[in-house]
Formats: sequence, C-alpha cells, structure tokens
Amino acid sequence: MNWRTITTLVAGALAAGAAQAQPEKPGGIWEGCGGDVRPSGMSKFMVGPKMAAAYQPKTPPTVTIEQCTAALDALGAAAPWQSRAAFLRSRARAYVAEMKPDQALADLAAIRAIEQSDPVYARSFGLSLTMLRAIALIQKQDFDGAVAAAEAAMAQRPFSDRIAMFAFRVMTAAGGHAEARRKLLDRLVRDEPDMLQLRAIERMADADWTGAAKDWLRVTPAPGMPSTTYIQLPNVRVTGAPGIPLTDIDEARAGRAALAFAMAGMTDKAKEVLATARAGLAKPLEPPAFLKGIKAGLPAPDRGKTLDRWSVLVDAAIAWRAGQTAQATDLIKRLDWTRADQIELAFLKATGQGGGAIADPKAAIALLEAERTQRLRARFRPDELLGELPDHEEGSKTNPYRKSVMFLRASGFRVEPSKSGFGTDIHMFGDKLTALAVSEMALLRAADMALAEGKGGFVITDRRGYRQTMQQTIYGNPIGPVANAGNGVDLTVAAVDAANMPPQLQGSEDRVFDARAVRDALAPLYAAAPPAK
Repeated sequence: MNWRTITTLVAGALAAGAAQAQPEKPGGIWEGCGGDVRPSGMSKFMVGPKMAAAYQPKTPPTVTIEQCTAALDALGAAAPWQSRAAFLRSRARAYVAEMKPDQALADLAAIRAIEQSDPVYARSFGLSLTMLRAIALIQKQDFDGAVAAAEAAMAQRPFSDRIAMFAFRVMTAAGGHAEARRKLLDRLVRDEPDMLQLRAIERMADADWTGAAKDWLRVTPAPGMPSTTYIQLPNVRVTGAPGIPLTDIDEARAGRAALAFAMAGMTDKAKEVLATARAGLAKPLEPPAFLKGIKAGLPAPDRGKTLDRWSVLVDAAIAWRAGQTAQATDLIKRLDWTRADQIELAFLKATGQGGGAIADPKAAIALLEAERTQRLRARFRPDELLGELPDHEEGSKTNPYRKSVMFLRASGFRVEPSKSGFGTDIHMFGDKLTALAVSEMALLRAADMALAEGKGGFVITDRRGYRQTMQQTIYGNPIGPVANAGNGVDLTVAAVDAANMPPQLQGSEDRVFDARAVRDALAPLYAAAPPAK
C-alpha cells in the first residue's frame, strides 16, 4: 500500500504580521469539539471545511475531554441528535488517546442510544464508531470483542482496502484469531499486490509452507534480488515520504523465502535464492551520494550475518526433508533461540526439533509464542489508527465519478493504457471527497470497464494512493495549518475471466474482483443518476 502526500504551498495575500483567522465556533450538526476543531476561514475558502478540518493542530486529549464535556452540558433539549453524537465521538476519541477505554465505550454506548441510522450514516460516521470501539476494546484487553468490531467495520464498507488494513492491524494487536487473520489476508492480497509478501510470511508463521512457497514465487522483485528499503534520517522528516530509498539485498526476505521453499520440498529453489542473495551481498553497496556525504543511515558493515542465520535453518530444513534428523538437530543447536521469531517457532514445531537446542522444547516454544503476543499488544498505539476514522460523508459537494478529465489534478477520472504494456491505468481524484470514497469510485470504474469488455472480473496489478495538501504562506514562509486539497488513487487493472486467466496473471485467481458484485454494491452510491434540480 503506497500512500503519498503532494504538498502545494499557496501564497496568502496577507500583510506581514496580520493576525491568523481564529477557528469558528461549531455550527454544523456533524462538527465535533475539542481536538476536532474547525479550520480557519482562509482554509475553508481554499479547500472546504471538511478536508481542512482533518489537518488542524490537535488539542491535548485532556483539554478535549474538558471542552467536549462543557459542550455536551451546554446542549439544549432541542439540539439535533447528530450534534450530541459528534461531541460524544470527539470525547470518546480523546478518552482512547488517554488510554481510558471504559469512558470511551460509555460514550459510544450513549451514541448508540440516540442514533437514527441511515445508509450514509452507517458507512461513514457510524463506521467510525465501530472502528473506535475496536480500538477501545483492545485497550480493555477484550480481544475477541475487538476482532468482532473490526469484522463489523469491514462489513460496513466491504470494498475498502483501508478498512481491511485497519482490521488487520487490530487483529495483529489482538493476537491469535488465526482463521480470521487468514481470511483477511486473502482479502488484502486481492486488494493490494504488495500484500503477497505479507501473506507469505504469515503463512510461514502458521506452518503453511506450501502456500507460502506459492506466494514467494509470485512476489516482485524475486526473493534474493535487490529490493528498495527506506532509510529514516535523524531530525529529517518529509510529510508523506517513506524516507530515503536505498536498494540492497533484504537478507531476512531472502532467508524466509528460502526456508519456505526448503520446507515445501523445493530444495533447488531454496539454494538458488540463497546463492543469488549472497552474490548480491558480495558486491559493494553503492548508496546515494547524499547518504555517503552525511554518513548516516548506511547498512552495518556486517552485511550477511542475518542471512547466515537463515542459511542454517534452510540447511536444517533440507536435512529434515531428507530424513537426516540428527544432522538437522545438530544444525539447530548452533542457533540462539532466545531471539526466535514466529517463523522459526513454526519451523521447530513442524519438524519436531529442538530437543538438542533447548531443554524443554514444548514449554520454550509456548513461552516464546506468549512473549510474541505480548510484544504485539504492547506495541499497539491507538493514535496510529485514530487518524483512519472517517467523518460523515453527506457534506461532499461533488461526485466526480462521471466527470472525465484529461490533465491536471481536477476532480474526476482519467483512463489510459498502462505504461507497463499490460492492463489499464485508472486515475481518480476528488477535491472534496474522502480517501475511502475515491478508492471505491476507482473500483467501480474498473468494474464498469470489465463488464463493458464482456469480462466477469478484474485484477489490480498496482495501486497508488495519494493525498494533496495546501498551506498558506507569507513571503514564502509557511503559516497556519496544512489543509487537505483532495484525495486520489491510481489503479492499474486488467479485465479477466477467472476461468481463463491471461499468461501474465496465471496463478492469481485468488486476486480476481467479481465485477458484477462491485457494481451492484457501489453503483447506487456513485453511478446513479443525480437527483433532479
């Protein structure tokens, strides 16, 4: 999943030293309180209030709770229920940020008692409540309830890749729930080509070596070949940028793939991956001149040590597959099992090894698995998910689904043959729409194209999401908040029939979208004729 931000600096026609406009008082029925402040008048003029609001400086959670409580107390009996729901959601979000799940869940229950649901509410503001409930339940350590809430969120927006990724992160933090995670990974692979590698790793952790090997055969670049990683430099931050790109051999990636091939009986392929990776590591690394100059972020001089550990596991796997149990055990004894990851634990359990390496293998494996689950839960940070909560969508002023544009970042769509020579590129952008809505519009456009070609489905071969922002300046100096100027998505798709896949997509039947199902679900929302004026 590749989300990027395009920032545009807008010179404000303001005199030097002019006072910045103050946030307006809440007025709309869906406007929150506290940290959910409204944008300045200039930001609203540029991009509209809904998009600008998401980029306002946030009030500390404790202050938000105080302000929202005061706002709720001040609401009269005649106030619309939407206003009370918006204030309660703002306070619940602040309670989650303060790690107070019981108070957050109480506010969410109060909303449920007064809400009057409708389709637009259910798929936007109501969806945000379901997602917020999932986060609060993780904090409360009700992991089954959190997973159930995440699954309910996906049901509310079944074709959203971002909601599916939210659910996956919730399930990862919850730990366990293997069957639910497996189904969700299958869904993510359909939505995002990059998810093949993640599913391969997860399948290895579940000891599904054959399935993992099939996925590793399909990932790009091939395991053992150079791939791009991103270096984060100290004190350097670029909004929306993943970091400084560096192309090198990913040793863990190559080692995991080789182990999957070895355990699946593909010995020659396992050896080939290791040999390719070692040949790449033998070549001097040529980092960008920028990194050389500052001598920061460069790989450690001991390149190859991570691959050495995986090589021992691969040799043990090959020996075990050949029935050479004693040799496999001797190899396992060389490794330090206090640093074992889930894949290595799955290897130990699958081979029945470990007796010579650890005194009580069953107890040690159980302990290491429990420690891994605790680490995942301890690393959970609610703020990483709170930003995914959608706002009410009724305020969207334009529906660019039918609007074709030929150039620039105007709202609408553009379709052209893919530069790769295979498939079609679909570009969809909306200056007043959420990322969720823009992504669904692109999927609907792909479904319409597939059906027009007489095909039953389509496959996404590449997906790139982005957010465009604006910021006011005075004499070139940025002032005020960064405001969202729109969301977009670029899809590369191929129209297919699952029963007769093209050669480029052989083995990708699990990634086919049912075009008719997509159209039936999304056409009433976006492609229906606009109401008469």
